[in-house]
Amino acid sequence: MANSPDPQLVEAHNQKVCQAVQAQADGRYGLALALHEEALDLAKQLESRRMMHAAWLNRSSCLLSLNDPEGAQEGLAAIILESDKPRHVSQAAGQLAETLVRQGRYEKAHNYLQTCLEQARLTEDPWQEGWALVLQGHSLVLQGQPEDALEPYRRAIDVHQNLPLDGPTPLEGTLASVIDFLGHAQVLAGQVPAGIGTLHKARQLTIAAGHRRLLGEVEVDLGFAFLLADRPRAGHRHATRALDVALEGKYQELERNSTYLLMELSLRLGRDDEFLSHFERLQALTPGMKLSPDFFRLFDVSDLVTLKELRA
Repeated sequence: MANSPDPQLVEAHNQKVCQAVQAQADGRYGLALALHEEALDLAKQLESRRMMHAAWLNRSSCLLSLNDPEGAQEGLAAIILESDKPRHVSQAAGQLAETLVRQGRYEKAHNYLQTCLEQARLTEDPWQEGWALVLQGHSLVLQGQPEDALEPYRRAIDVHQNLPLDGPTPLEGTLASVIDFLGHAQVLAGQVPAGIGTLHKARQLTIAAGHRRLLGEVEVDLGFAFLLADRPRAGHRHATRALDVALEGKYQELERNSTYLLMELSLRLGRDDEFLSHFERLQALTPGMKLSPDFFRLFDVSDLVTLKELRA
């Protein structure tokens, strides 16, 4: 007969997990990572494969949030091979796919995404299925295939519209985020009027959800869409709102993207003094690089594939 697990070790493990989950929810990913690694050590002492798999998954999630996709891969392939829990297999395959997408290894990521979707449907986990479909859309956008990304984004919206209200994240914000991704992909695919309509729906939902960071993202996407539609005044209005959100929340990535956009829109509106003001902000945001305003006078922001960081 196998020995019963040490109840003190089990209690210590469970406390570390609870503390780590709270730190992760608060956005303190470094602390959460350290706590999850302590939980992993305790799981190894307990010789519990289930606990070890859960710890590897939690650790991977933190490292993805800390933008370390290579570190986040550790332990995930073993879970797929060893685990008898379809939910763990689905989560490991999905997170492994995300690490590969971030590294530009799209073909290999596709195989893991298929495993993730199959296991999510087997366990009737709509949250995981929706997340995997969004990641599939991101992968296609990053490969320069935004038109092909429309189908997985639309399927993700269908899944999210039927999610339970008591799920792990606020439903309105989650749905708004996926609709934003769809609208942005429509714009990149050349369906600019349709994309603008979709992005306005995302904006309304985001305001209702009270999600300020996401609102800023949608405003940037609308600004970019109106730039492509050759409506610089409307684009300037939305980009200015995005910058206001960025400054209010101290979101540097959002501040940088809205500044890029405002520089281009200011030039198109013939506002050179405003362009120089935004250029100075961009230079302050990138102190390690010596920038030239003449380069940005020649460079067209609308030539960029995207001003958006795609996250599932």
